[in-house]
Amino acid sequence: MTNMLRQKGGGRKPLSGILGAGLLIAAGLIMTLTGCQNPLNRVDAPETDPGADLGTGTLSLSITEGRAARTIMPDAIDFIRFDLDFVPGPDCNAGNSALPTIEWEEDETYGTVELPVGVWDLTVTAFVTGPGGIPRAMAQGVLEGIAVQGGGTVQGNVMLAPVSPAGAFGTFRWHIRYDPDDIYFAGMTTTRLDIPGQTPQNHVFVGTGAGTQRDNPGNLSLPAGRYRVVFTLENHDGNIAVLSSILHIFRDMESFFEADFDDEHFQVSLLDIVLDTWDGYQWNFADYRITARHLYLVGVYGVDGDNFAAIVDMLNEPAFAALVPANPTLPLLRQLVDAALVGIGSEDASFLSADYENRFEVTDAIADLMGNDTAMTFVWTDYDTVRVRVTVGGSALEFYFALAQNIAPETVPGNTLAEQLAWLREDARSGGYYLVQIGAAFEDITPAQSSLAFGDRINITVRIRGTGANREIRLDQNGLMFSVGSGITLVLDSNVTLVGRNPGRTGMNNINTLVQVDNGGILRMNAGANIMGNASTSGAGAGGVQVVNGGVFILNGGYIFGNTATWEGGGGVLIESGGKFDMLGGMIFDNDGELGGGILIRGGTFRMSGGQIFGSDAGAGLANISRGTGANASAAIFNAGTFLLGTFDGVGGFTELGTFIISDQTIHVINGVLQRPAMPSVGLAAQLAWLRTWAQGNNEYTVVLGRDEDITPADTALVFAGRNNVTVTLTGGATRREIRLD
Repeated sequence: MTNMLRQKGGGRKPLSGILGAGLLIAAGLIMTLTGCQNPLNRVDAPETDPGADLGTGTLSLSITEGRAARTIMPDAIDFIRFDLDFVPGPDCNAGNSALPTIEWEEDETYGTVELPVGVWDLTVTAFVTGPGGIPRAMAQGVLEGIAVQGGGTVQGNVMLAPVSPAGAFGTFRWHIRYDPDDIYFAGMTTTRLDIPGQTPQNHVFVGTGAGTQRDNPGNLSLPAGRYRVVFTLENHDGNIAVLSSILHIFRDMESFFEADFDDEHFQVSLLDIVLDTWDGYQWNFADYRITARHLYLVGVYGVDGDNFAAIVDMLNEPAFAALVPANPTLPLLRQLVDAALVGIGSEDASFLSADYENRFEVTDAIADLMGNDTAMTFVWTDYDTVRVRVTVGGSALEFYFALAQNIAPETVPGNTLAEQLAWLREDARSGGYYLVQIGAAFEDITPAQSSLAFGDRINITVRIRGTGANREIRLDQNGLMFSVGSGITLVLDSNVTLVGRNPGRTGMNNINTLVQVDNGGILRMNAGANIMGNASTSGAGAGGVQVVNGGVFILNGGYIFGNTATWEGGGGVLIESGGKFDMLGGMIFDNDGELGGGILIRGGTFRMSGGQIFGSDAGAGLANISRGTGANASAAIFNAGTFLLGTFDGVGGFTELGTFIISDQTIHVINGVLQRPAMPSVGLAAQLAWLRTWAQGNNEYTVVLGRDEDITPADTALVFAGRNNVTVTLTGGATRREIRLD
């Protein structure tokens, strides 16, 4: 991978002033011997002096820093001596024994040594002045297999690397410069190289993730030795920049590194970065902080018909397969499937059609990534998402991902919405992708006219968009405005508002929800779309959107507001058992429900990575309202199913960051993290009350007591209403504190 970063340092300097190091670890290897045969006799035997002593030969030796542009080390090391220790090579020097140590002074970095004929190994130890003027070993290099012929001269070079005695530490200092507004994540990993089997240590400058939070600029005390350090930055577009360097840590010395990152550094091919982590023996994903998300992006931007087979072969290498346990939910494995699929789909638009003739060949190749005990089925639900079902060893995983390309839909003929939908019911084809455009300020429509019934035709996507300004679609009779059935995807795009029936607009309520997503159907709602003004009297229904078993609702943006549900319904959205609702953005506000003014989860699954659901703490016109009492007074959300907070990776893969269940307060989520008020700094009762309201499942919290406390049993309750694996640590900090039962 080409290093395009501007780095401080570089250039060749005298050894007395700078100790350099290269990508070669600690030694320059002259030759490889088979048994005791001297390869010089076969390839490049030196000329011999006929008058020389044939019992000895000469080693012409240089000791160099081996400085490389991608090596981080101290600016100056003043060596006072080099010790040269020669020992016979294994099984090759009958009659030879170790030679006395040869000392070279600090300015002797090149010279000759006379050696007995045979094969020798050399260790060079470099010394500095230590405490009390006593020489201290600071660096070392090894040269093996020095084949000496009688009367001949052989060339050799030793490159030095730090020695690492027990208890010896040095300092690594860094300064990485970048535009903080452009960066989603910045961090580094350090991996010890001179001790086998060491685990990479993660350090985070910006963003979240596994690792220790560090300052930038910053410094780190490390045991003396040799390391790989990898700096990884990711911008908000998902592009990454990676710089890998060798780091030398010397005892009681500082190694400093600085670099500037700008836009051009994020233009390196992500595929090249991923492939660069393979060194022929193992994948260094951990060092480079390559995640499942990056592998997906490789599929989008790096995989095509020309290299697909080669990449599949590479990923099937045993060393790679060993990194992937037989686990059908493993994100890495799932993303590899996504990557290959998206890559091929991006190359050939016809791949997305239901009858693509070569699809089975492609999916078979993808299945090879998963192993033999694998079955995969694909449902091309639309031109934005593909639903993939993977079965491994009897365990099934179903997921969705967005396609990279933007394929133009077919524009539907007709002057009105009713005419366009009628044309679709008559002429839409399986696998078709259609755009319905609304130009009038509003259109009234009946449930019969808005029907999306296509008979036995499947995998049809209908995108509805307003032109020029926001356009309203008004329900003119009681019933569903849209029922999104199996094999249908409805996309509510920009400038379109669905308006239901309510006493204020029509003088009466509706008997049904406004949009229902049935088993096998998908509703996608984008920024600029709205669902509003439906007052449903349907028993246990929803005002705005109802997702039944097997249906999927994806809210990317837009607003759901001003809807009402009586009985045991949800005002804005109702998720039935088996239904799925993914909220990536948008707002749900000013809805009214018997249970869950904003959202009611009744056995289904709600996953939220962004957006806002307003609760009773919001002002008039924003607050969702629940008319229930007690546990049912959940203005924002009432949950009898599963509510997960986390992040989506662009392909539907979800990383859970916490669980939540009931909230009467506003729920605001950014990048999967609940935005909540700060825990009170004093008052144990108030602190525990905060935890009961705001603590998320699978998280840890620390309560610092600022004073001695008298507290009642009611105030000490640690009940989290369905949120599991919550850890609470009580501490008095630096002062002993008492908690007295009152």
